[in-house]
Formats: sequence, structure tokens, C-alpha cells
Amino acid sequence: MLLIILSDTLVYFAALSLIILVFFFKTKTARLLFYNFIVLFIILMGHFSLLPEMELALIILYFSSLALCVFPISHSLLLKNFFTIFQREFLYISSALSVLSLMLAVTAPPALAVPIMSVMFSCYIGLIAVFLFRNIRLMKNYAVILPTAIPLCLGLAMISLYSRDIRYLSYASFILLLSPEIIIMTTHYRRAQIQKKQLKQARELNKILVHNVSRFSQKCDQLKRIILDKDVELFQMSKHTILAEITAGIAHELAQPITGIKGIAQNMIDDINLDEFDALMAVAELHKICTLVDKSNSIINHIRNFSRKSGLNMQFIDLNTVVLNVIDLVSVQFKKYNIEIKLLLEENLGKVYGDKIALEQLIINLLVNAKDAINEKKYVENLDFEGRIQIHSLNQDDAVNLVIEDNGIGITDDTIKKIWSPFYTTKRRSNSTGIGLSISKKIISEHNARVLLESRPSLGTRFTISFPANREKQIISIS
Repeated sequence: MLLIILSDTLVYFAALSLIILVFFFKTKTARLLFYNFIVLFIILMGHFSLLPEMELALIILYFSSLALCVFPISHSLLLKNFFTIFQREFLYISSALSVLSLMLAVTAPPALAVPIMSVMFSCYIGLIAVFLFRNIRLMKNYAVILPTAIPLCLGLAMISLYSRDIRYLSYASFILLLSPEIIIMTTHYRRAQIQKKQLKQARELNKILVHNVSRFSQKCDQLKRIILDKDVELFQMSKHTILAEITAGIAHELAQPITGIKGIAQNMIDDINLDEFDALMAVAELHKICTLVDKSNSIINHIRNFSRKSGLNMQFIDLNTVVLNVIDLVSVQFKKYNIEIKLLLEENLGKVYGDKIALEQLIINLLVNAKDAINEKKYVENLDFEGRIQIHSLNQDDAVNLVIEDNGIGITDDTIKKIWSPFYTTKRRSNSTGIGLSISKKIISEHNARVLLESRPSLGTRFTISFPANREKQIISIS
């Protein structure tokens, strides 16, 4: 009665295992387990107590006996797939045992069928034991389960041999199949624990990484602010350098109205002393003084605005007006070096959307570089010639072009590649900082403009700057 209950329980267990393995059928190990449990299910069904008819029970018992002969093949495939110690040699021997036992079981008398299968099962168990103990060093992970199952299964095979009861072989096959299943589940559990531990470590590392990224992001923001501040300071330093270059011109511009004011005031004093003071004449002279003061004030305001530390004030401006304002600042300084500035400014020039002070700085930078190139040519070639700088503004398609051309020493091809780099300078005889053209490049980029540099050594250089055009009609439509 106890054996019947055990047999029925094992049948239900095998059926439940088959249903569970269906959900994991995509993996190779699950498929091999599924095939083994099908074989085991057929073996165990031969002893199921709820079989309805006697003839059907005999047929199922016959197939159960055949499944016992096939079991070593399916079981050896499972062992070979999961355990590295079981090689092809093990599979070949197991297959040979199965085929031999199947042939003997079919051809031998029915009374000898159970002993034949018991002997075959004992040989298969012995084969497993040989491969296990031949590779005992590799059995650390499952040294307890299989070595324990082997003597138990061998004992059941011996009981089946002496009692001629095939059910004991069914129990032995169940134990043989359950052993690797437990090992597989244990291995997967260990892997899951390792992955869980790794996942925990990864989460901790991720927290550290997030903290570091946040910290680096803050530092990056701080560095960006520092760079921005230094960029503004560099921009301002460039302005101061320009002012230092054109100081003589500014002084001359201021000296003219101051000299005029002094002369008018002296005339008025002389008239008062000689009793020739005329009120109407005095008013006219005072108007002249006001005009000269306004001119001086305009020059001072221009310099103050130019040197002020501020951001870009973008608006629609006339590029010709910007050029003329620059000429007012630098013309005297350039005359001192015998350099003529020739203007070819197109009328009805399209408006440019930009910052007036920044564009003044851009033009002054290019003019100062042109002046230095002309002076360098005079020094190197020992020539005394009249320097010439030509400023040409023109409308071209959808752009407003500003061309600044000089007849200086020119720029070599190697130097052209480096000329926009910060702090790069070829002016060894001057105290140049090398930031003028790098600032100019930045201003050009901020105005969405393009620059074309053409130069021929000893003949001169031409800068062509193309600004996006904003014609009057476009300005009206925008407003």
C-alpha cells in the first residue's frame, strides 16, 4: 500500500514538473529536463494505481519498461550539458548500455526482463560513479548530492534485481533525475544570490556615481562661470589694449575742441579788457564753446561706452556708421605712421543685427593688425612707402560684406592656420598680447557672420566678413 501511494505521488510530481518546465522551455537546460521528465513520467505511469483497464495497464507497463531502457540516454544528455566532467565518452557508453538493454529486454524471455534492466541500471550508476570520482576535484559544488544518490540508486537496483519488482528501478530513475535537478536549482540559486549581491553593489556604486556626477556637475558649473568671467575680463583687456593703441588719436581729438574753447575764451577776455565787448558776439562765441564742449563730451562718451564692461546690446545698426566712428578714433594715430585709410562705403547698405561697440572693437582690431603688418614690412624690407588700408562695405546677395585690405607684409600659410588661436602672435617687436584676433573671431561668431582671410606674403592681406543682411524692408516687416 505504501509503494502504491509513493508511486502515485511520484506520477503527480512528474506531471507537475512537466507543466512548470513548459514555461521555461526556451532555455536548453529546461528543454533537457522536460524530455527527461517525459521519460520519467512514462516510467512511473506503469505503476499508477488509477489505470482503468487491465489491457491498457499492460500496454503502459510495456512502454514503461522500454522507457527505463531509454532513460540512460536522456539522463546522460542532461548530465553532459550541465556538468563539464561528463564528456562525449560518457554519452557514448550510456547510449550503448541503453541500446543493449533495449535489445535484450525485447528479445529475452519476460522473466529475465527485470533482471536485465536492473543490471543495466547498475552499470549506468557505476558509470556515473566512475566519472564522478575520476574528476573528484571538479565536484566541489555538488560533492554531496550525486555521491549520496549513487549508493541509494544502486541499492534500489539491487532490490529490484532480487525482488523482480520493476518499481524500485522507477524510484531509482526518479532519484537519478532529481539529483541533477536539485544541483541545477542550487546552482541557479547561488547565481541569483551572487547577482543579487552584485546588484546591491551596483546600486551602491550607482549612488556614489550619482553623487560624484552631481559634485562634478557643480564644479563644472563653477568652472563655466569662472571661464565666462575670465572671458569677459579677456574681452575687456582687449578693449584696453585697443585704447592704449589709439591713445594719441583720442588725445588729438580731445585737444582740438579744448584748443578752440581756449581761443574763444581768450578772445572774449581781450574784448572785455579793451571795452569792446559785444553781447551778441559773446552769445555767438558761447554757442561755439557749447558746440566744442558737445564734441568733447561725445568723444568722452564714446570712449566710456567702448571701455565699459557690459554684455552685447544687439540691435539693427548701420555698418557704415560704425566704420566712420572707428575712423574718428584711429585716423590721427594712423597718419602718424604714414598710413592712408581709404573708404569705399556703399550707400543704402543693408542693416546688420549686432552690437555697435563689439563691431567697433572688431574693426579696430583688424585695423591695428593691418597697421602692424605695414610697419613690419617697412622694417623687414627696409622700405619707406605709404601704407594703405582700404575699407569697403557692400551689399552682396543676402549678406552685408565688410572688406578690410592692407598692403602690409602678409601672412604665411602656416601662420594662417594658427592666427585665430588665443595668445598667438607674430609681433616680436611689440608688446602684443595675441588676443586681438581671437576676440575678433568670437565677435564674428556671436554675430552669425563668416570671415574669409586671403593673404600673399609681402603683398598684403584681405579680411572679408559677411554679415547676415537685414534690409530696410525686412526691418519694417519684423517690426
